Amino acid sequence: MKKFERFIIYPLLIVALFYIISGQQIIISAENILDKLVVREIFVVNDRGQEVVNISANNGGGGSIWTLNKDGVVGTSMGSVSDGGIITTYNKDGVIGAFITSDDTGGLICTFNKNGAMGSDLAISLFLLPLFLIKMGQDGVIGNMMGSTDIGNGIVIFNQKGELLVEIIAGETEHGVINVYDKYGGECTSYSYKP
Repeated sequence: MKKFERFIIYPLLIVALFYIISGQQIIISAENILDKLVVREIFVVNDRGQEVVNISANNGGGGSIWTLNKDGVVGTSMGSVSDGGIITTYNKDGVIGAFITSDDTGGLICTFNKNGAMGSDLAISLFLLPLFLIKMGQDGVIGNMMGSTDIGNGIVIFNQKGELLVEIIAGETEHGVINVYDKYGGECTSYSYKP
Protein backbone atom coordinates (compact mmCIF):
# COMPACT_ATOMS: atom_id res chain seq x y z
CA MET A 1 0.00 0.00 0.00
CA LYS A 2 1.33 3.36 -0.96
CA LYS A 3 1.76 6.18 1.50
CA PHE A 4 -1.02 8.34 -0.05
CA GLU A 5 -3.48 5.41 -0.07
CA ARG A 6 -3.07 5.12 3.70
CA PHE A 7 -4.21 8.74 4.10
CA ILE A 8 -7.47 7.80 2.35
CA ILE A 9 -8.13 4.21 3.48
CA TYR A 10 -7.40 4.52 7.21
CA PRO A 11 -9.66 7.51 7.83
CA LEU A 12 -12.48 5.81 5.89
CA LEU A 13 -12.04 2.64 7.98
CA ILE A 14 -12.17 4.69 11.19
CA VAL A 15 -15.39 6.43 10.06
CA ALA A 16 -16.97 3.09 9.08
CA LEU A 17 -15.98 1.56 12.42
CA PHE A 18 -17.51 4.53 14.26
CA TYR A 19 -20.83 4.07 12.43
CA ILE A 20 -20.87 0.35 13.11
CA ILE A 21 -20.22 0.85 16.83
CA SER A 22 -22.77 3.67 17.17
CA GLY A 23 -25.49 1.65 15.39
CA GLN A 24 -26.04 4.23 12.65
CA GLN A 25 -26.85 3.06 9.14
CA ILE A 26 -24.83 4.76 6.43
CA ILE A 27 -27.09 3.79 3.53
CA ILE A 28 -30.58 2.38 3.60
CA SER A 29 -30.78 0.16 0.56
CA ALA A 30 -34.38 -1.04 0.80
CA GLU A 31 -37.56 0.99 1.04
CA ASN A 32 -39.72 0.34 4.11
CA ILE A 33 -43.42 0.24 3.29
CA LEU A 34 -45.90 0.03 6.11
CA ASP A 35 -49.41 -1.24 5.54
CA LYS A 36 -50.74 0.60 8.57
CA LEU A 37 -49.41 3.27 10.93
CA VAL A 38 -51.30 3.90 14.18
CA VAL A 39 -50.55 7.09 16.11
CA ARG A 40 -52.47 9.66 18.15
CA GLU A 41 -50.77 12.70 16.67
CA ILE A 42 -48.37 13.57 13.84
CA PHE A 43 -46.31 16.77 13.56
CA VAL A 44 -44.64 17.89 10.35
CA VAL A 45 -41.85 20.44 10.70
CA ASN A 46 -40.13 22.69 8.16
CA ASP A 47 -36.37 23.05 7.61
CA ARG A 48 -36.12 25.29 10.69
CA GLY A 49 -37.74 22.62 12.89
CA GLN A 50 -40.92 24.68 13.25
CA GLU A 51 -44.24 22.81 13.34
CA VAL A 52 -46.24 23.49 10.14
CA VAL A 53 -48.76 20.62 10.10
CA ASN A 54 -50.54 18.82 12.93
CA ILE A 55 -52.71 15.74 12.39
CA SER A 56 -54.48 14.51 15.49
CA ALA A 57 -57.67 13.39 17.17
CA ASN A 58 -59.85 16.29 18.32
CA ASN A 59 -61.80 16.74 21.56
CA GLY A 60 -65.02 15.54 19.90
CA GLY A 61 -63.53 12.13 19.16
CA GLY A 62 -63.01 12.84 15.43
CA GLY A 63 -59.91 13.78 13.48
CA SER A 64 -58.38 17.16 12.64
CA ILE A 65 -55.63 18.60 10.46
CA TRP A 66 -54.09 22.03 11.16
CA THR A 67 -51.61 23.85 8.92
CA LEU A 68 -49.54 26.80 10.10
CA ASN A 69 -47.78 29.52 8.13
CA LYS A 70 -44.03 30.25 8.31
CA ASP A 71 -44.66 32.46 11.37
CA GLY A 72 -46.35 29.62 13.27
CA VAL A 73 -49.85 31.11 12.88
CA VAL A 74 -52.71 28.81 11.91
CA GLY A 75 -53.59 29.03 8.19
CA THR A 76 -56.16 26.27 7.72
CA SER A 77 -57.95 23.65 9.74
CA MET A 78 -60.12 20.71 8.83
CA GLY A 79 -61.91 18.39 11.18
CA SER A 80 -64.83 16.19 11.91
CA VAL A 81 -67.42 16.98 14.52
CA SER A 82 -70.09 14.80 16.07
CA ASP A 83 -72.61 15.32 13.28
CA GLY A 84 -70.51 16.51 10.31
CA GLY A 85 -67.29 18.25 9.31
CA ILE A 86 -65.72 21.70 9.02
CA ILE A 87 -62.99 23.36 6.94
CA THR A 88 -61.73 26.76 8.11
CA THR A 89 -59.27 29.25 6.60
CA TYR A 90 -57.51 32.08 8.45
CA ASN A 91 -55.67 35.24 7.42
CA LYS A 92 -51.94 35.79 8.08
CA ASP A 93 -52.74 37.00 11.61
CA GLY A 94 -54.72 33.87 12.49
CA VAL A 95 -58.12 35.62 12.25
CA ILE A 96 -60.83 33.44 10.73
CA GLY A 97 -61.53 34.27 7.07
CA ALA A 98 -64.07 31.66 6.00
CA PHE A 99 -65.45 28.27 6.88
CA ILE A 100 -67.58 25.58 5.33
CA THR A 101 -69.40 23.06 7.49
CA SER A 102 -72.13 20.48 7.22
CA ASP A 103 -74.22 18.33 9.49
CA ASP A 104 -77.32 16.17 9.21
CA THR A 105 -79.50 19.23 8.46
CA GLY A 106 -77.38 20.59 5.58
CA GLY A 107 -74.39 22.83 4.98
CA LEU A 108 -73.18 26.34 5.73
CA ILE A 109 -70.50 28.60 4.21
CA CYS A 110 -69.51 31.74 6.15
CA THR A 111 -67.06 34.51 5.24
CA PHE A 112 -65.60 37.11 7.59
CA ASN A 113 -63.90 40.49 7.23
CA LYS A 114 -60.25 41.11 8.21
CA ASN A 115 -61.26 41.63 11.86
CA GLY A 116 -63.20 38.36 12.05
CA ALA A 117 -66.69 39.91 11.83
CA MET A 118 -69.06 37.79 9.77
CA GLY A 119 -69.47 39.00 6.18
CA SER A 120 -71.83 36.50 4.56
CA ASP A 121 -73.49 33.12 5.01
CA LEU A 122 -74.53 30.59 2.42
CA ALA A 123 -76.70 27.92 3.97
CA ILE A 124 -77.87 24.81 2.18
CA SER A 125 -80.80 23.00 3.79
CA LEU A 126 -79.89 24.55 7.12
CA PHE A 127 -82.75 25.46 9.46
CA LEU A 128 -85.32 24.39 6.83
CA LEU A 129 -83.86 26.73 4.16
CA PRO A 130 -82.59 24.73 1.18
CA LEU A 131 -80.39 27.58 -0.08
CA PHE A 132 -79.89 31.06 1.33
CA LEU A 133 -77.14 33.65 0.98
CA ILE A 134 -76.91 36.32 3.65
CA LYS A 135 -74.59 39.33 3.14
CA MET A 136 -73.67 41.42 6.16
CA GLY A 137 -71.90 44.76 6.42
CA GLN A 138 -68.55 45.38 8.13
CA ASP A 139 -70.32 46.21 11.38
CA GLY A 140 -72.14 42.84 11.36
CA VAL A 141 -75.52 44.32 10.36
CA ILE A 142 -77.34 42.20 7.80
CA GLY A 143 -77.30 43.74 4.30
CA ASN A 144 -79.14 41.35 1.99
CA MET A 145 -80.29 37.76 1.59
CA MET A 146 -80.84 35.69 -1.52
CA GLY A 147 -81.93 32.11 -1.80
CA SER A 148 -84.41 29.31 -2.13
CA THR A 149 -86.75 27.77 0.39
CA ASP A 150 -89.31 24.98 0.23
CA ILE A 151 -91.95 27.56 -0.69
CA GLY A 152 -90.01 29.56 -3.30
CA ASN A 153 -87.08 31.83 -4.13
CA GLY A 154 -86.31 35.36 -3.10
CA ILE A 155 -84.06 38.36 -2.58
CA VAL A 156 -84.31 40.47 0.56
CA ILE A 157 -82.55 43.84 1.06
CA PHE A 158 -82.05 45.59 4.41
CA ASN A 159 -80.95 49.13 5.32
CA GLN A 160 -77.79 50.00 7.33
CA LYS A 161 -79.71 49.40 10.58
CA GLY A 162 -80.73 45.88 9.52
CA GLU A 163 -84.38 46.78 8.90
CA LEU A 164 -86.23 45.23 5.96
CA LEU A 165 -86.47 47.47 2.86
CA VAL A 166 -87.29 45.32 -0.20
CA GLU A 167 -88.38 41.72 -0.82
CA ILE A 168 -88.52 40.14 -4.25
CA ILE A 169 -90.17 36.75 -3.83
CA ALA A 170 -92.39 34.18 -5.48
CA GLY A 171 -95.92 34.81 -4.23
CA GLU A 172 -98.64 32.36 -3.21
CA THR A 173 -100.02 32.47 -6.78
CA GLU A 174 -96.53 31.56 -8.11
CA HIS A 175 -96.29 35.02 -9.70
CA GLY A 176 -93.54 37.44 -8.70
CA VAL A 177 -94.06 39.81 -5.77
CA ILE A 178 -92.10 42.92 -4.81
CA ASN A 179 -92.66 44.25 -1.29
CA VAL A 180 -91.26 47.73 -0.62
CA TYR A 181 -91.04 48.79 3.06
CA ASP A 182 -90.60 52.17 4.72
CA LYS A 183 -87.22 52.97 6.27
CA TYR A 184 -88.35 51.40 9.56
CA GLY A 185 -89.25 48.04 7.99
CA GLY A 186 -92.86 48.40 9.12
CA GLU A 187 -95.25 49.73 6.44
CA CYS A 188 -95.22 47.90 3.13
CA THR A 189 -96.49 48.37 -0.42
CA SER A 190 -96.70 45.25 -2.60
CA TYR A 191 -96.47 44.92 -6.36
CA SER A 192 -97.40 41.72 -8.17
CA TYR A 193 -98.30 40.42 -11.59
CA LYS A 194 -102.04 40.40 -12.11
CA PRO A 195 -103.25 38.37 -15.10
